[in-house]
Amino acid sequence: MARFKSLIIVCHGRSGSTLLQGILNAIPGFLIRGENHDFAAGLYMAYRRIKRAASAPQAARLGRTDDPSVPWYGAADIDQQQLLADMTILMRNVLVPRAQQSSVLCYGFKEIRFPQGAPKFLSYTTFLRSIMPELAVVLLTRNHESLARSGWWKKEPKDRLIRRFAKADAARMAYIAQHKDHSFHIEYEDICVQGPQTHALFDFLDVPYATERVTEVLTIKHGNAKNPLADYDDDEDETPEGDDEDEFADPED
Repeated sequence: MARFKSLIIVCHGRSGSTLLQGILNAIPGFLIRGENHDFAAGLYMAYRRIKRAASAPQAARLGRTDDPSVPWYGAADIDQQQLLADMTILMRNVLVPRAQQSSVLCYGFKEIRFPQGAPKFLSYTTFLRSIMPELAVVLLTRNHESLARSGWWKKEPKDRLIRRFAKADAARMAYIAQHKDHSFHIEYEDICVQGPQTHALFDFLDVPYATERVTEVLTIKHGNAKNPLADYDDDEDETPEGDDEDEFADPED
């Protein structure tokens, strides 16, 4: 039995996340999907807007929201816990086909579009933990120089890229350090050689390490990779991740 019921891979584009996705999907009972333009960010914003509506200053000044003659009529009556419960069901149904619902032990996805600043990353991850049961947060990093050399980033100045990677990884590493009970950091370079971090990831997930199965996955082309054991390149999305976090901003910011 896996230790976690859901899992997310937090990463940058071209960090080897499709390879890690493949390795995790080789674990019996695991179903880790690829990128989805971070559709859960929409759920996050919906939940935050509902919370803001329920505690709107206008509603507080009026003293009641149960009168149909006031602008915020009904805002305080919205069941926020029920909303989270419904979102939990939605997340699983989106990620797990109905035919596989009974056989999947751990489900999730990888994404390159997580917020990069520490406060927003913490807020968003906390939200995901409320709609994805027993969530494991797996942070995948790769040498920043190697990331910046990818042709996928050719329109971005190298120095700016490396600063962006460093800022995001620092925030995410701080989260890992403070939440070791449900989060784990692994480097792409370690995966390629089945190093100690890769073995430790399986221990963290409480699943047996299958050397032959992992080795087989490493020989398979993932994403745009020409050779997964050499100059690995993945994440086929047409647009690189940006540093614009408007979708995580408060509606009135």
